[in-house]
Amino acid sequence: LSRKQAVQLAKERLALVPTNRMHILGGGALGTLWAAHCPAATLLLREGTTALQASRLRLRVHRLRAGEAAGPVDEALEACVRLEPSSGSATTPIGTLVIATKAYGAAAALEGVRSRLQ
Repeated sequence: LSRKQAVQLAKERLALVPTNRMHILGGGALGTLWAAHCPAATLLLREGTTALQASRLRLRVHRLRAGEAAGPVDEALEACVRLEPSSGSATTPIGTLVIATKAYGAAAALEGVRSRLQ
């Protein structure tokens, strides 16, 4: 895919963004795969995720969406995939939640978002 085609594809996906975002708990392999294939996703990241880790995660989702030859992350992707902390300052209500953490960490991860679940 050329950069122009990737941008066009992202814009087309953005036009399909539903009003109800899917929240994905876990930024590993499964979480990024879900985020790459959802029209509107919010990846909920664990406490202590650095800005560098978050930017690498965003780039991984971008490459899954547009292919390895993808250029820099564009504005359409920024609107489709958001990154938020799984606990603390974020207050956006969660209607749909995909749990993509390791089994032993799922209960603790859910505690961080329990108050936001609808």
